[in-house]
Amino acid sequence: MRREVARSVAYLAMRVGRTPTALRFMPMRTLWGSMSIKGRMTMDVALILAPPEALEYVVAHEMCHLWARNHGPRFWARVGEVFPDVEAQRDWLNRHGHKVKHELSRWIGLALD
Repeated sequence: MRREVARSVAYLAMRVGRTPTALRFMPMRTLWGSMSIKGRMTMDVALILAPPEALEYVVAHEMCHLWARNHGPRFWARVGEVFPDVEAQRDWLNRHGHKVKHELSRWIGLALD
């Protein structure tokens, strides 16, 4: 997963015009990703179970926060410029995301038993 995200970051950095200062992965209860004010990008490990396009959308979304910190019209316009398939991937995450996160929780639980 790290390799796929790193590839997406490198590609999207050219389009966004900025690069995160750090990248980390961890289970996230309600989010798919986050971008700190210092440019540290965190990705939900559950994305490993999502389609590659959904993962790339989350990377694009978070990287656009390097350009605009909020979810205003400028932000969404920018996300659409760098990742045109926004609506389809947001829809996929909204429809299937809870299943993906639940499945990861099951895997983690099994691994800890």
